[in-house]
Amino acid sequence: MLGRHSSKIVDGFLLLASAIAVLAIAWAENSLPAERASGPDFRLLGSDNRLYTRTSFPSDAVLVIYFGFARCWRACPTALNAIAHAVDDLGAAAERVLPIFISLDPQHEEPETVDLYLKGFGDRFIGLHGSEDQVRAVAAAFGVSVQRIRFSADPADYTMVHSSPVIVLVPRKPDPILVKPDSSADEIRAVLNRALGLGTG
Repeated sequence: MLGRHSSKIVDGFLLLASAIAVLAIAWAENSLPAERASGPDFRLLGSDNRLYTRTSFPSDAVLVIYFGFARCWRACPTALNAIAHAVDDLGAAAERVLPIFISLDPQHEEPETVDLYLKGFGDRFIGLHGSEDQVRAVAAAFGVSVQRIRFSADPADYTMVHSSPVIVLVPRKPDPILVKPDSSADEIRAVLNRALGLGTG
């Protein structure tokens, strides 16, 4: 049998081991990859070739992200128009809101083409682009599916089929808010108001 002195030594070692284990778990939790702590991100270029990520914007900004393509006939312009009206209706608070359009067709859409397309919805939109692999990876990170559907052997004879949520993202918060693609400007504005901390009006 262990003596009282030896028992105290064993108890001390067990206590020390437990403390080390607790510290190790805490260190591991604080050492998680940044992507896990900050949520989905993007590393894409603007038309000025500036690199943009979610940390490129002020911490109190609200990003409204939409994935689409300039040749889209219906869903994209409808959503972009709703976003533009929702932001305009915010009044002075609109200065903190940054609408972002990410082209899903970088092989056939030059940044200048995308910028010209976005001018039809006002001057607030930032167009971002990257390689096809980069864009698809960002889309997947935000839960947006995309597929190119070809109609013939003609390289220009195709369309892009994609899910199209309106994504509201506060850079300092990890989780984006997905708004239904057919939401009205008023519905989008209500979500933006909440993201801005202005209530539901």
